[in-house]
Amino acid sequence: MSDNPLPASQSLQQPHKQIPEMELSDFIKLMKSHFGIGCEPSDKEYLVRFVSKPYSEQAESCRALSVMTHNKGTRLSPHNIKQVLAKFDISEKQFMEAHDLLMNKRVTPIRPDLKEAS
Repeated sequence: MSDNPLPASQSLQQPHKQIPEMELSDFIKLMKSHFGIGCEPSDKEYLVRFVSKPYSEQAESCRALSVMTHNKGTRLSPHNIKQVLAKFDISEKQFMEAHDLLMNKRVTPIRPDLKEAS
């Protein structure tokens, strides 16, 4: 019982965030700004390559992964996002925290506060 700190009824009530499908441009920004993972174009259509520091294939410590995009190269599926996270040892929890920060920055009020005329 010590393996599960919450009773089953409570653990089922907590919402579990799933990794969403994302715009490729948003995913690239998130990976670069929060995790230092760069992106480079590929010679194959709809294929994108993610590269870790030192951003050089000649360096032994450099990790890289190419994944397929869809919607004419503009979107990335949750499955392919999970592949990138696994390759660069990023947990889904870390990713979702960074995703929430990115999405909260993009939200703008529909109607900005109006200042009363004096």
